[in-house]
Amino acid sequence: MRKSYLVFLIIIGVFLISCSSENEKELMSKAQTQLREGSYAEALSSLEKITNEFPKTSEAGTAFLEMAKLYQGRAIKNVDDKESFLKAVEYYQVVYNEYPELKNNDGDLVAPGALFMCGFLLANEINDIEAAEKTYNLFLEKYPDHELAGSAKVELENLGLTPEEILLKAMAQPK
Repeated sequence: MRKSYLVFLIIIGVFLISCSSENEKELMSKAQTQLREGSYAEALSSLEKITNEFPKTSEAGTAFLEMAKLYQGRAIKNVDDKESFLKAVEYYQVVYNEYPELKNNDGDLVAPGALFMCGFLLANEINDIEAAEKTYNLFLEKYPDHELAGSAKVELENLGLTPEEILLKAMAQPK
């Protein structure tokens, strides 16, 4: 009698725990609401929960992308700018490397844009010119016909230049 009562309690406990936990779609919906409301710390927590509990789902890829955007936009308080940009690059790299087939709502692959943003942030915010050059070259190798390919070429041509130097360079070119 005692054994069956204990088994019954365990089954009820497991049932209650499984009923109370959110699935990845519910968590993503919650995170999107939090993002719309400007509750960025709470959204980050929901997105991290998705990546930790459901790492093999497309929602996890979307969560990494949203976290990259949060850090790129410096929306997380108590994180300095450089650290925020480094986190954004880290998460964009995760999207590119681990979720290459992830698509946005329009059905376009997300990985090319994530890779481009790595190069952009490395060049323009973190000032790691060598890493930016490697990233842009990888982008052009993988996605030579992508709509951002022209921008990647321009970025490569102007790596390490100040805005003033880029302007002088543009003014010096014949029309």
